[in-house]
Amino acid sequence: MPVAAVAAVAACAAVGLGIWAASLSGKLERRNNALAQQQRVAAILAEPDARQTPIPGGRGTLVVTPMGEGALVLNRLGPAPSGRTYEAWVARGAAPEPAGTFDGGSGIVLVQLEKLVPAGATVMVTVERDGGTPAPTRQPFVTVKTSA
Repeated sequence: MPVAAVAAVAACAAVGLGIWAASLSGKLERRNNALAQQQRVAAILAEPDARQTPIPGGRGTLVVTPMGEGALVLNRLGPAPSGRTYEAWVARGAAPEPAGTFDGGSGIVLVQLEKLVPAGATVMVTVERDGGTPAPTRQPFVTVKTSA
């Protein structure tokens, strides 16, 4: 009977270690994705030919590369309310298209847009339900139009 008890404890420990390793793997993957996104935003911001458009009200800046890759630099944007997320949108003569969700934070928030930003487009940010929505459900609190 003692051998069976030791085997049971060992099996439980193995299962526990497996769960722990899987959770670490998921955290590592999320951290790597976040790092890759930060590096991409840094590349957009460092692009010498990028256009910088101030967001009205001193809320930040929209930066767009000649290829249309965009990033938002948002000032004093706190965390999204509970059960909500911030969602970016890109519109050019048609309905706004989702360009990514983000949590916000404190201080300066950097956001890589998931849609290209053509000349003359408008970039907006709204507060939406967690996970985002296919179309804005609220008025944007950030609206910035790129030059044509």
